[in-house]
Amino acid sequence: RVRSSTKKRDSDNDKLCRKCGRENIGKYKKQVWLGCSKKNCNYWVHAVCVNVIVKKEEHTKNIDYYCDEHIKTFL
Repeated sequence: RVRSSTKKRDSDNDKLCRKCGRENIGKYKKQVWLGCSKKNCNYWVHAVCVNVIVKKEEHTKNIDYYCDEHIKTFL
């Protein structure tokens, strides 16, 4: 389960990518965002910052993404 940029992020900090620290990358205003698939985790990143290359948000529907903290549960 991936939360895309169409879902509201909770605070001003959630508007910044946890990897690059920016809201937008370069000249592009619309970014594809991924949120951690763990319930109630507010970890958001640009898809491209975690090496997930997609052109449209709808292409992320079948991707499970977990932040660095929650991926440890699978190791």
